[in-house]
Formats: sequence, C-alpha cells, structure tokens
Amino acid sequence: MSQIEWEEIYSRPGFRDKNNYPMSSVVSFVMRHLNVKNTPSILEIGSGWGNNLKFFSDITNKYIGIEQSKTAVDYCKSIGLNAICDDFLNYEFSDSFDLIIDRQALQHNSYEYIDQSLEKISSILKPKGYFFSEFISKADYDVETTYFSPSDYDQILKKYFSVVDTTIQRKFDIEEKLFFELVFAVVKR
Repeated sequence: MSQIEWEEIYSRPGFRDKNNYPMSSVVSFVMRHLNVKNTPSILEIGSGWGNNLKFFSDITNKYIGIEQSKTAVDYCKSIGLNAICDDFLNYEFSDSFDLIIDRQALQHNSYEYIDQSLEKISSILKPKGYFFSEFISKADYDVETTYFSPSDYDQILKKYFSVVDTTIQRKFDIEEKLFFELVFAVVKR
C-alpha cells in the first residue's frame, strides 16, 4: 500500500486505527519466546500509532518501528518512541534483530512485495531470531490487501523460515463466510 494511503488513514480525525494498547497476541508471543532480560532487539513493520512500540520500550531500548505515515511516526516520536518513516523494502537497516513483528501490515501489499519483504526479513533477522506475522484470511478492507489461505501463507513462509507455531487467533463468520485471524511464529533457519 502506498505512503499516501497510510497517511490518509492516520490523518483522519477520531481514534480508528490509533490504538493505545499493545495487541495481546504480540505481548503473549514476546513473553513466551523472548528472554526479555537479555535486552532483545525488535523491529515492527507497519508500527502505526505505536501501541506495540510502547510495550517494546518497557522491555528493551533496542527497538524500532517502521511506518509509512509521517503523521503516525510524528506522533510516536512526540511520545518518545523510536520510529522511522519509510517503506520497509527501501530502508537499509544497519542492525539485525532478535524479533521482527508484522501485525497485519504486510498483507496490505502485493504478493511480490510480500515475498520480497519476507526475503529481506530473513536477511536482517539474527540466527535463531523470530518473525511474528499475523494476518486475516479474508476481510472487507477498503485498502489493497493480499489474502492467503493458511496453507498458502505457510508455504510462502517456508521459503525463508522454519515455521514453529501456527495459531488461529480467532474465527468469525460474516454472512456465512468463515474468516480466520491467523498468527504465524517462525524462526530463522
């Protein structure tokens, strides 16, 4: 999705898409899989309004969010969070990471962009580092979105990672269509 589209979303008045609290799936994953006493390095792709970054700032000083909306990044910086405004594929990271988070950000791109992103994630993830990815298999988004079945996403992830956990976060039925919010935890080989 383009920087202009994200800017329009985060510039809207009101609180839609401006979460203040970390996502429970992210908190649960971090607490189960990372040794937070070792000050892990964390990158969040599509960090938005910084709700997960606030949580990361409580456990490490080695975290960063990358987001395409200048409004969202300016907000994060105004409350003391580490965030950069750029496109993930264009940005050159000087560090590698113990954990990379994608909570429903990558799915709002083309298949090619997602595949290139997964390859880049693999290259900047530390050995035995984790990649946490969450997506919805179908939804009524009004923005560009690539939908995968659970098995299709599993296959694309296996090109670059070892899949260690697949969790259905929730199932919901809208107009007799079954949707899944899925969480994949993968580790660099």
